[in-house]
Amino acid sequence: MKKVYILLAVLFSTVASFAQTFDIQILDNNGVDVTNGFYSVPSVPTAQGSLVDLKFKIKNNGSQAAEVMIRRENVQMPAGFNNTICIDGFCYPAVQDSPNGIVNIASGATDSTFYGTFNNLQGTSGDLCVTYIIYNAQNSAEFVTVRAYYGACLTASVAENTAESVMLSAFPNPANGMVNIKYNIQGEGQLMVTDITGKTVKTVRLNAGSQTLALDITDLRPGVYVYSVQVAGKRIISKKLAVR
Repeated sequence: MKKVYILLAVLFSTVASFAQTFDIQILDNNGVDVTNGFYSVPSVPTAQGSLVDLKFKIKNNGSQAAEVMIRRENVQMPAGFNNTICIDGFCYPAVQDSPNGIVNIASGATDSTFYGTFNNLQGTSGDLCVTYIIYNAQNSAEFVTVRAYYGACLTASVAENTAESVMLSAFPNPANGMVNIKYNIQGEGQLMVTDITGKTVKTVRLNAGSQTLALDITDLRPGVYVYSVQVAGKRIISKKLAVR
């Protein structure tokens, strides 16, 4: 009988470990939560050789240690600028958008080594935008983002997408096991699934265009959820999904 109890304990422990979610929070340098949102860059100096440092903190709210990696997308910057991305003491040039370094963050801990730098090499001026993606090193489908911006470049990609143009739908609905999410977006975005308490239970990257995403929902308990499409950190449309 003891062997049975031990076996069950190991089994439940294993299942629990697989059930852990990627619970990462992004904070700006002042401790403000900017997870899946925006960060307004205060200023972009025009003097030649001046630097813009975008510093963020990565907090692991999960019950286990998290291995994270960072990449950037949708970089827009004035002519004559270059940029790097740094974490854990290593910096990567603009041509390398997927750093190889993995940062291990203990449960409840905060990593403060992440920042992006823009160097004004020619003394020019203009709008600046970049999306930073912090993702699970073991499963790149689990991620959070922050969109840093200065000037008007933020609004352009958002304005191209409306609740009507996205044409979001899910079938079958109610669903069990798998559900197909149909959408149409300009530029890349993300699908967010939240439970009735507002907690995010799934985050999936969406490719641009008219697409159908096959979403695995076998890990979701029966109930009502909300699925939303975000572009450049802005929620465009939300709908309800019933899971049986």
